[in-house]
Amino acid sequence: MHKKISVLLLSLVLYANLSAMQSDKFHKEAKKLLKKATTYINAGKQKKGIQLLKNIIASDCYKGTEAYIGAQYKLARRRLYSRNYRERTWAISTLQEIIKQDISIYFKANAYLDIALQLKSVNNYSEALNCLQKILELDRSKASKQDVWMEAELHRTKIIAIRSKIALTCKDINIKGLEAIASQNKYKTLKADALIQLGLFYINAKERNHKKSVESFMEFLTLSDKYPQNPFIQEHIAMVYFQLGYIYNFDGYGIEKNTKKAINYYRQASRCKGKSDNPLAANYYLGTTYEQMGETKQAIRYLHKALDFPDNIIKADTTGIERIKKQATLLLSKIYSDQPRKEQYKFFEKIQNNDKEINPKDLVKHNLSKLYYKVPQEVKEELLQKYQDEKDSLTKIISRFTCASCHQTGLKLKKCSRCRNISYCSRKCQVKDWPKHKEICRNS
Repeated sequence: MHKKISVLLLSLVLYANLSAMQSDKFHKEAKKLLKKATTYINAGKQKKGIQLLKNIIASDCYKGTEAYIGAQYKLARRRLYSRNYRERTWAISTLQEIIKQDISIYFKANAYLDIALQLKSVNNYSEALNCLQKILELDRSKASKQDVWMEAELHRTKIIAIRSKIALTCKDINIKGLEAIASQNKYKTLKADALIQLGLFYINAKERNHKKSVESFMEFLTLSDKYPQNPFIQEHIAMVYFQLGYIYNFDGYGIEKNTKKAINYYRQASRCKGKSDNPLAANYYLGTTYEQMGETKQAIRYLHKALDFPDNIIKADTTGIERIKKQATLLLSKIYSDQPRKEQYKFFEKIQNNDKEINPKDLVKHNLSKLYYKVPQEVKEELLQKYQDEKDSLTKIISRFTCASCHQTGLKLKKCSRCRNISYCSRKCQVKDWPKHKEICRNS
């Protein structure tokens, strides 16, 4: 009897060991397949990668492994931004399933993060904050990577900054957490983001400290020199230069006013390319700074640059662009009305004396068309008061070398084939302006 019991126990132990070995084998296999799928996706071989992920999910032997959860998450994340409604609903339900499991803390945190970002995109900030808080409460010691927790902390900071209508305090934001992210060197993009958030916090917070802001932004710039290929760093470099210019343009909070440094940083920001309105703001502030210094030529130059900034460079809310352009127009009108422009008055005299002597290049040089169309009507009349009788001829000359729709100056413009009195830079502008020009054109 005792022998039978011992044999039975031994067989049970052997079976347990074999099953453990088998599960380890499946776990390793699934891990390899998941790694292979991610390399395929990163290399641009999307179909192969997705097919491998589907194979992992379809196989029953891989269920309960971390790689199986990882395959589910990666496929769900890909389908989350799909145009197909069914794929999106499947992705959301899969992410909710991943949240319920406790096999992989890392992928659970990732699922929470994706749901939080979806909620943030529809301005549901309170629910998004709840999801991010749940990530921060998870036991990160069990996870292989720590980047999700860092990202959650950064997104939490951004949402709090958006929601707050008053100046933030150190209690509102986890400053130590941000400083820890900024001090690590493993995740460069997260480090750069943390440095930006710290810099912005010390500019806008109740406990303002421009010195610490400058330190954070300067560290970001050293990071940008080291990693010029990083898209996130290159996308935010204009904003950092602009913020540095803004800090040095005003006195106080640990930094003395330094106009030279401010101009230098504003110029750097204005040269940056990308989908950002910071170059526009930099050009406007350069114009205001030069106007305060009494350098009218430079002020006009940069204010015109601000007005020429394209409106459709960012797909988000363009009210900021419109507001800055309105301020630039008002400042330009003030400069033109307060201080006479000798070169422009000479050019007006040319128009008064003889139309044939006018060189179209002078029109471009003196920006007369931009002045004529962009400043308010009152200022326009004040400028032309000296040449009251010549208003019509001036309009005629300007319309000859300026697009009637977008008001861009150019020498290669096409006239209206019917009236021959107005010019356009493209067919698109002609079609856009036709409702206004229709009656004039038919009567001519």
